[in-house]
Amino acid sequence: MDDVMKRRMMAGVIDEVVNNVASEVVEQVVLKRIKSKTFHALVTKTVVSWVIEGVQLKLMNGQTLGDRALKLRVQSTNGLPLTTEQIVKRILYRETVAPLKLFKDRSRYMEAGARLPQDEYAETIVVKV
Repeated sequence: MDDVMKRRMMAGVIDEVVNNVASEVVEQVVLKRIKSKTFHALVTKTVVSWVIEGVQLKLMNGQTLGDRALKLRVQSTNGLPLTTEQIVKRILYRETVAPLKLFKDRSRYMEAGARLPQDEYAETIVVKV
């Protein structure tokens, strides 16, 4: 496993903590209107984390807080800033199809310099800054 992959994993942990805190805050606000714990477990956390990641990637030049802390950036394969379409494609693919592809061909994706399935699909690359 190469340095970028290790950094990506740590950035993911940081982003997960940020998302959990934000989800809890939103849940407390929404809880007053929607009492269903199932709704909050399935919908609130998912929507909040997707929105937070998308907004961060768009407004912070391809970085989330975890990426910024670990000096990573997501950019288009052509070197340009991310488009909204790429961000949406990357998030949705990562949450749906990518886990299956990773499980099926995990040795390929753990090689040094490998792009993860969501990056291949959205035509993005993660680089050190």
